[in-house]
Order: sequence, then structure tokens, then C-alpha cells
Amino acid sequence: AAIEQETEVMLVFDDGGGSILERGSKRLLICGDQDLMRQKALRRVNYFVAGAAPAATAPGAPSSSEREPALRGLGGPGPGAAPVKRPFEQDAGQDAKRMRPAGPAVAKSDARVVLKSIPWPDTINQWGQLQNKVWAGHPKLQRGWIRCWSRSQDSEYYLRLSDKQTTFNIQDVLA
Repeated sequence: AAIEQETEVMLVFDDGGGSILERGSKRLLICGDQDLMRQKALRRVNYFVAGAAPAATAPGAPSSSEREPALRGLGGPGPGAAPVKRPFEQDAGQDAKRMRPAGPAVAKSDARVVLKSIPWPDTINQWGQLQNKVWAGHPKLQRGWIRCWSRSQDSEYYLRLSDKQTTFNIQDVLA
């Protein structure tokens, strides 16, 4: 809370919500509208992770080489690391992709048949990875929703990643 107040950012641990993360892993998201404040928060978090005092001049503060593993562990740049896109940059790129004219229509897959031909997904991340394969050619959902399959109802249902709310009504989730 002190880091958030000092830097005017919000720190959030996230389980991936449909993206690929190793089982049992969480990622730390540093949210804020000012790049300098996000960088300051990242430095403070790395000092905390390294077990050092927050001031760079504090006795025993880790050297930059000691902090690099912590930076990489939090998704920050390490030596030779590729630049990391900020979430708003990724969203902007995705919006631009959505505005392009659609290519040739993809035949609508039969989700039941596809699911019978592959190992059953065990996690939300796995369901997220399979969206384009299992539901190729199906109507787009609102951002933040994915399709899953209910074995007991033998039909698809929809999961909102942000709060894990579910519905069987496609009209609730169409884009």
C-alpha cells in the first residue's frame, strides 16, 4: 500500500486470465497513467523483493546486477531482454487489428467434435488457448469473455475472466 500511495499506481497480482502462465504462477501488474511513476514503483517492488531498503543509498542495497533477476521475475527488462509492451500499447495494437477488413470467412467448427478429438482442458488458461481452435468461425464475444464447454449440460457456456461470472446465454456476451 505504501508503494501504491507514493507512486500513485495500483499493484495487482493476476492469475493470467486466459493467457499462458505456469501452473501456480501469478504476475504482478503495475497500473498507472504515468510511465515514470510505474518505473519508480517497479524499482521499489524490486528492492522489496531483494529484501533491501527502498533507498538506493541505503547500506546493503542490492547492486544493479543483484536486482536484475528480480526485474526479470516481475516482467521487467533484464540485460538483453526484448522490450516489453505496456498493456495500453498491446490493446491499441489489438484494436487496430480488429479494424482491418475481414479475410475469407472461416467455416464454423463443431465445438463438440473438436473437443472429443483433443485432451480435455483442465484450466481457464487452457480454455483460453483453445478458443480459436475449438470455436473457429463462431461469432466474436465481448472483450474479456471466453467460451467453455459444460459436460453436464453438453453445451457451450461463457466465462467472464475478470470475475469468473458464467452464463449460458450467448446474447449476454456477443460483441
